[in-house]
Amino acid sequence: LTGGCRCTSLSQPLPVPGFGNAVGFALLAVEQPCVIRGGRHRVENRVDLTVQIVERVRQRVALLSGPVTNHAGTDQTGLKTRALLVSVFTIATCGLIYELLAGTIASYLLGDSVTQFSTIIGVYLFAMGVGSYLSRFFQRDLITRFIEIEILVGIIGGISSPVLFFAFGQIDAFRVVLYGWVTATGVLVGLEIPFLIRILEDQFPLRDLVSKVLSLDYLGALAASLLFPLWLVPQVGLMRSSFVFGLLNVLVAV
Repeated sequence: LTGGCRCTSLSQPLPVPGFGNAVGFALLAVEQPCVIRGGRHRVENRVDLTVQIVERVRQRVALLSGPVTNHAGTDQTGLKTRALLVSVFTIATCGLIYELLAGTIASYLLGDSVTQFSTIIGVYLFAMGVGSYLSRFFQRDLITRFIEIEILVGIIGGISSPVLFFAFGQIDAFRVVLYGWVTATGVLVGLEIPFLIRILEDQFPLRDLVSKVLSLDYLGALAASLLFPLWLVPQVGLMRSSFVFGLLNVLVAV
């Protein structure tokens, strides 16, 4: 032979370390130049051959092991996110029910329904604004604080009807109790949405998060505005309605 020849050799099957025979083998076809000089056959091995084999093995290991390690954590995070989004709808429904209960009771006991509903709605919305502002002062343990707020809202809102009826018969300054109770409920309800947005801020881009939370909030308000006059007042009653939705708030915390 007067010139260089090229021969192709197939390496032995290379198992992926740590996976035994369960994983496929890295088969590499290596084309090596063969140079004939002075009757002796010398094979020039490329230095980067080993690097290529190691890189193939690393890619195969990363492909097989990556999804397995993160799958459980991803599912758990997704379940938590969905539960928090459902809680947005629930707390929005409960919050408007408490407002409607206070307005209805005030109208029954004091008369002049236009004045009572106007002032109750105004005080309630103002108190929600105060609660939203106060949320900025909570920096740590947001989930724990959110759970505590839900329990407080459930207790205060759940007993609102019996407390207001009792106060009307036993206390002269009924309006002080009425608007004080509405203010306390509104402040706590105002804390809820800012807390949820801050808890979920790592799960969605800001524009998606705001649209999801506010959409569910308004849908919950729509559900409450239909449920209250069509079913709750005629079928359930004011007393039991406050108990039911107070229990719902506590369930959100659980």
